[in-house]
Amino acid sequence: MQYTSPEEAREFNAALMEKLASTDPMLQKQGADMVTDFTRWRYREEGWLPKILSPIPVSNSDLQRSVRTDRNVIVIDLEPESPAAMMVGYNDWPEGHLIIGRRYEAAFHRWQTPRFMVDTSLLRTYHIDLRTVLSDNALKDLMAAEDHGLKSSVDSILISANAVLPTSGVAQWRTHADMSRDSLMDAAKTLRTTPSHLYPAVWLVNDVTIFDIMKFGRDEAGGDVAQDFFLNGFTQEKINGIPIIITNKHTLVPTGTIYQFAPQNALGKHFVLQDVTMYIRHEAYNLEFFSYKESCAVIGNVNAVARNDFNV
Repeated sequence: MQYTSPEEAREFNAALMEKLASTDPMLQKQGADMVTDFTRWRYREEGWLPKILSPIPVSNSDLQRSVRTDRNVIVIDLEPESPAAMMVGYNDWPEGHLIIGRRYEAAFHRWQTPRFMVDTSLLRTYHIDLRTVLSDNALKDLMAAEDHGLKSSVDSILISANAVLPTSGVAQWRTHADMSRDSLMDAAKTLRTTPSHLYPAVWLVNDVTIFDIMKFGRDEAGGDVAQDFFLNGFTQEKINGIPIIITNKHTLVPTGTIYQFAPQNALGKHFVLQDVTMYIRHEAYNLEFFSYKESCAVIGNVNAVARNDFNV
């Protein structure tokens, strides 16, 4: 809900101050809920990490200890390798193959925003929706930190541009001279060239790169799509059958870059031990608050990610 007038915003701020100033624990909780309800909505709406790896709620009973770290972890099984079938003659016995199960760990992190402080007297004449200010300021850092964690993991797996990975034997971070129909289709081949033979389930681009795609004319986009780009902007949900996520985080997804991710069951896991929570403390005339979350997102299959850079 957004307030349409300064008077409505002031009424909300006054109600929030009254509840936070009260000694009644129930009223204090209601005051916190007036903020945290909106916070949770903003987080789910704006983060692109959950669109790539859906969050899975977990509890203490799911946690395990690790000999490598003191952080809480969850151990996840990887699909075991098996040799190919073969044709044999009659009376032949198959060769033995030792089954070795592979596993990887998902170690949890706590994400938190800076601690914001304000003199409550300064809230008396605010003409803005305080709830919007609190949630936007608090969640912007949290979402950026989570998205940065995923992006950094992908780049570390791929090593560098045009580097052949020892795990797959192919380069999964490729550069292209320009952005064209041909180069986009070449980019779509990247995941399919690994030994895992995966297909891209989603592309991640920034909101500037998408304009370079919209430059395609009728000879490249085909039919009236080029006209639709010009008149209505990018209204397509897919390119080459691949869903598109468009982000405005240019520092994480550079212009001219497309990140590719395989389907979630071949990519990794995203566990949430504690969802976004806003801590609020009101003491005398001082109000302070910060948001925090405990979760982890891990890529379990190094063949499930790719990056393509275009000279635009």
